[in-house]
Amino acid sequence: MRTFALALALVCLPAAAQNKAPKQAKPAPPPPAPLREWTNAGDAALEVSMDGPKDAVLVELGRQRRPYRILPSGVQSGQLRFTVPPGATAQAWSREALAAQKTGAFSTAARMGAFPEIIVGTVVVTPGKGLTATDHTPAWQSSPGRYRAYPGGGLPVAVTVRNEGKFMWKRPRVRLFAPDNWTVSPATADISSPLIKAPKPGAKNASVTGLAPGMEGVAIFTVTLPKGATMGSTSPLAAFLRFEAVGQTVTVQNNVDVTAQEPIERRYAMTEDGGKFIVRLINRFAPTPLGAPKVEVRQPAGTTWNVTSPKPEQVQDDADAIAEVKTPPPGDDQIGVPVVVTLNDYRMGYTPVVYATARYGSSVEANSREKGLRWLKAAGTPFAPFAEGMCAHLSSSTQNTLAFEVAEKFAVSDPAIFVSPTWVTVTLIAGNATRARLEYDAFGSPEPTVAGDIPVENQAGEQTLTFLLPDARFQGGLPGKADFRLIFSGDPCVTRVTVSKWNPTKAAG
Repeated sequence: MRTFALALALVCLPAAAQNKAPKQAKPAPPPPAPLREWTNAGDAALEVSMDGPKDAVLVELGRQRRPYRILPSGVQSGQLRFTVPPGATAQAWSREALAAQKTGAFSTAARMGAFPEIIVGTVVVTPGKGLTATDHTPAWQSSPGRYRAYPGGGLPVAVTVRNEGKFMWKRPRVRLFAPDNWTVSPATADISSPLIKAPKPGAKNASVTGLAPGMEGVAIFTVTLPKGATMGSTSPLAAFLRFEAVGQTVTVQNNVDVTAQEPIERRYAMTEDGGKFIVRLINRFAPTPLGAPKVEVRQPAGTTWNVTSPKPEQVQDDADAIAEVKTPPPGDDQIGVPVVVTLNDYRMGYTPVVYATARYGSSVEANSREKGLRWLKAAGTPFAPFAEGMCAHLSSSTQNTLAFEVAEKFAVSDPAIFVSPTWVTVTLIAGNATRARLEYDAFGSPEPTVAGDIPVENQAGEQTLTFLLPDARFQGGLPGKADFRLIFSGDPCVTRVTVSKWNPTKAAG
C-alpha cells in the first residue's frame, strides 16, 4: 500500500502543477523610432520645420533610405528647420532614441556626442575664443552646398568637432575623402583646439591629445580640383572622425554634397555719367587671398565705345576693377559688355546687359522695336500700339498700367553686396495724363517698391521722365512676372522706355 500511495502522490503532483497559470513574458520594448519624418518626392529642395526638443538630432536618408548625413544636436533648439534634397528623406530623432539603436549608422555618434561638421571655406580659429566660420552657409543646410573653386586652385575645408558626450576623447583625428581625381592634403589631420592659449602672437594652434566634454576642435584640409573639372557638377565629401574612449576605438562619419562654382563672384555697374565700367570682384573666402586675376572689358558690339581694360587687382578682400569708357552710348539696341576674368589659367566670361530699350510708334518697323525690354500684354490692359506710340486711347479708367520685363542678364546686384543703381527713362506724349508712378521688383521687398511718383506736364509734344532704382532686382517679382510697371493717372502715349546703368540726363559726351 505504501508503494501505491507514493506512486499516486507522484502522479498527482504534476496534475496540480498543471492547474497553475503560466508566467506571462514581459512585452518587448518598442524599437527606437524618429519623432517625425519627411520625404521629398519633388524636383526642388523642401524646407521643413517642427517644434522639437533641444537635444533633437536631424538625419538625412539618401538612396534606398540609407543614412547619409546628420545635423548635430545643440545646433538648433526649439523650432527645428531642415532642407530635404530632392529624392531624400529627413528624420528628426531625440538623441536618446537615436543612441538606443543597436545597428543604426548614427547611433554611435549620438551615444558619444560626436557630430563632425564639414565647412567648405575658411574657418577663423581664435585661441581662447573658439571657432568662427566665414559667411558660407554650412553645406547641409542648402543641399547641395555650393562653393567657389577653380581647377588647380586650393579650396580650404574644415571639419569642426565638439565633444557633446560624457567621456574624454583620446587622440582625435579626422580623415577627409573626396572624388578619386581630387587631391586632399593632408589625408589625415590631427585636431587643433582653439581653446588652448597660444604661446605667442601668431603661433599656430597645437594638436591636442584629447578633447574633454565641452571642448571643441578643428581639422584643416586643402582640397584641389584637377584641371578640366566641370563647374556646376555635384560631388560628395566624407569626413571620418576617429578617437579612443572608454577603452575602445570610435569612428563616426558625416557627409556633404558640394557643387563647384566659379571662384570669384562678380558684380557689374557704371558710374552715373557712364564714363567708367566697374567690375566688383568678391572674395567669399576672405581673408584667404585669391591672387591677382586679369580683367578684360571689351567693346560692346554695335557701339563706338572705347574701353580700356583695368590693371590686375589683388583679390584678398573685395576689389573693384575699373575700366575707362569713352563715348558711352545712347542707342536703340540692347548693350551688353563682354567681360573676361582670368585667374591663373581659369577663364570666367560673362556679358552683363547695361542698356535696354523699347520704342513705339509708326516710324519704327512693325510699329514697335524692343531690345532687351519687353512690354507684357496683360489681360484687360488698355495699352496698345498706335501711330503715336504705346497708348491707352481706348481706356475709360482713371489709372492705367504698362508693365515690362527686362533682359535676363541685366546687371543688378543686391545693395547688401554691391550698390549698382539703375535708371529708367520714359518718353511720352501727355494726352490727359497728370502723374506717372514707377513700381519695381526690389531686393529684400516682397511687395512692389515705388521709385517715384512724378507729375506729367500738360504740354504738347514729347516729354521725358527719369526714375532712379537704387536696388532693382528684376526677377519678375511683380504681378504677371513683371520687373517694373508704369502706372499713369490718365491715358498717355509712351514713345520710348529705356533701362540703363547710368543716368542719361548726366551722361558724359
